[in-house]
Amino acid sequence: MRFRYALPLLFLAAPFLCAAPPEVPATLTVDPGQLVRVVAKGDKIGFAKSFKDDDAFFDELAPQPGTRRYVFQATKPGTYFLSFWTVGEDTGSTTVITVRGSVPPTPIPPGPPIPVDDFTKAVQAAFALETAPDRAISVGKLASLYRQAAKVTVNDPALTTYGQLFDVMKKASVSMIPETAIPQVRRVVGTRLNSQFSAAASPLDRAKIGAEFAAVAEALSAIK
Repeated sequence: MRFRYALPLLFLAAPFLCAAPPEVPATLTVDPGQLVRVVAKGDKIGFAKSFKDDDAFFDELAPQPGTRRYVFQATKPGTYFLSFWTVGEDTGSTTVITVRGSVPPTPIPPGPPIPVDDFTKAVQAAFALETAPDRAISVGKLASLYRQAAKVTVNDPALTTYGQLFDVMKKASVSMIPETAIPQVRRVVGTRLNSQFSAAASPLDRAKIGAEFAAVAEALSAIK
């Protein structure tokens, strides 16, 4: 965009003395926070901006022969104007910078760490005692078994007692993981479940056992 200053008629009467205005990009469109370079072709160049320093950052880089280089950055959407002219001349050029979109959201600081319950700590400690190379794989499979059981197996109408449920769980476990795998972890899990559901002939409390299986799956998944 070209403009002409309202200078005295003495200068306007001699247009042959005027140099061409600096060559600059007419428009630029950027995202909030994006740093953009504005290059003006010319040597003795003056500039003016339509915004305050608090609204946007604008500064000049080290000049190169025949060019002046500037950088611009703004976080607020809007339209910003930069004017450039050759020093001593009455014509110039304008760059219109449009900052689109919305301001990047303020990062949310992390909250306090989630407390680790005693059972999760016990499972983690047991895992540290395991030595098999595939121990992590076995733990992952066991977590999947209990996760699936919490959602599906405990709601099987064919299972009516804890004894029936644990018989099904044992068979499923053997099919997925060798019986000798991760004995330390299995001992901790068994201690938790056996202490709460010791009577095999007792009718199933599906909601309760489902919550217990989900807690076991979560603790196993948290192992590092």
